[in-house]
Formats: sequence, structure tokens, C-alpha cells
Amino acid sequence: MPEVFGVSKIVQQWREQRPDLDVEPMLVIGSLSRASLLIDRELDKVFSKHNLSAREFDIMATLRRSGEPFALNPSQIVGALMINNSTLTSRLDRLEKAGWIRRVPIEGDRRSVHIQLTPAGLELINRVVEEHLDNERSILSEFTEDEKTVLRKLLGRFELRLNTAK
Repeated sequence: MPEVFGVSKIVQQWREQRPDLDVEPMLVIGSLSRASLLIDRELDKVFSKHNLSAREFDIMATLRRSGEPFALNPSQIVGALMINNSTLTSRLDRLEKAGWIRRVPIEGDRRSVHIQLTPAGLELINRVVEEHLDNERSILSEFTEDEKTVLRKLLGRFELRLNTAK
């Protein structure tokens, strides 16, 4: 079994091999990257149990939280999820084939459609989002409420910085 290297070990190796470099940023960025990968792995356990990918869950959750009639046009979905149209199309095809969404033509515009949750899709996303939230609570259970507040503030500031970076 291969040895698992933590971020601290990797940074220590860089310090030894390149003492001329300030590798301190690797501790934070590496930890965030590693945590993101591990979080995704934990989240996927719930999604895969329901035969969904994380992005398919995101599409269905976006439709669900939009409110009745649980329908949006593709551009609205792309904007909400920051994905490209070709990525969206393949995921919509799979969700439609599974019977969880349908494409509804927009009256008076033959080229446009709304993407809408089917009753089966609505039932599924209502169930999965509850499991998803339980899973997220479990992932964060190591932190106190105060620590989660601090973490949210710091990550929010970090996200803002990255969104405005040129």
C-alpha cells in the first residue's frame, strides 16, 4: 500500500530540497485542496447511492430550489452552476433518460425549452437533499458552532478574493 503523504510532509520535503523557497503558502493551499478532494469523496457517497453524480445533484437541486414549477431555462442553470453548455447537455440527457427531468418547449419559441423536474425527480431530490445535509453535518461535526462561523467568514473572504482576482 502506498504511503499517504500529508501536506505537512510534502512541505517539509520542499523545505529540505529547496530551502531557498518560501513554501509556506503550500500549507494553506495544499490543505484546502486536499480537504476539497476528501469532502467530494464523502459527498459522492450519498450521490452515488442514488445513481447521481455531484453535478447531476447540483442541476436537480438548482431546479428544486427555484420553486414551483421547478423549471429553468438552460442558461439559468449554466449561470447558477458555472458550467458550460456542452457539459450541461450531456448531464441533462442522462437525467432525462432516468426520468428525473423533462424538456418542456416554451410556447411561442420553438428553439427554447425549460428544464423541469418530473414528479419522480422532485421526489428524488427531496429525499437526496435531506441525506446530503445529514452528510454535510457529519463532515463538519468536528467543529464547534463558533469554529464553523469563523471558517465560513474566512472561506467567504477567500472566495471573494478569488472571484475578483484578475
